[in-house]
Amino acid sequence: ITLTDNIPSIVLDQNVPNPFAEQTTITYTLTEGVQKAQMLFYNIEGKLIQSVQLSNVSGQGQINVFANDLDDKTDAGKIKITILLP
Repeated sequence: ITLTDNIPSIVLDQNVPNPFAEQTTITYTLTEGVQKAQMLFYNIEGKLIQSVQLSNVSGQGQINVFANDLDDKTDAGKIKITILLP
């Protein structure tokens, strides 16, 4: 992934399966040189329900998300995911 002006770029792929009941896999790609990032999970109302620290993450990576690790009041099949760079 190359952008002009050395702007960090993020590709967050669709989680599979979607929607999910018990587990889903999320793949992502971050610009070379990214040393630290955070993946944030929000419920349908926009409340932050979980965060995951990503370290030494430049390039492609993936995480497995388990529904029971998310807030019990959340419909796991309906979440918003964001990657935040420091």
